[in-house]
Amino acid sequence: MAADSGPGRLGANIALLFALAALVIGGLALAGARGRIGFRPVRPGAFLAIAAGLTGAVLSVVHLARTVDGFGTGNGRAGAIIALVLAQVGVNLGILALSRLRQARPA
Repeated sequence: MAADSGPGRLGANIALLFALAALVIGGLALAGARGRIGFRPVRPGAFLAIAAGLTGAVLSVVHLARTVDGFGTGNGRAGAIIALVLAQVGVNLGILALSRLRQARPA
């Protein structure tokens, strides 16, 4: 239930939202760079995925630095770690989309 959530989970949840946004936008940008879907703003999408992923990673690290208790205490420590991993994957997808876009350009 929502009433059972700990007071420290808000920071981890916000970081997780940024990480998930980076995953979705990075995946769309990568698919657009490969020509699989009609998503044409590949470059802005890739940069947005990188920015959202870095924001999620920074928020995760800040949340991990501020929490002192261990796992299972309701402070969102495990969620921040998951958000950190997902944010890194989102950044990697954005970088991969940019590299695929550069490879697809005719010389």
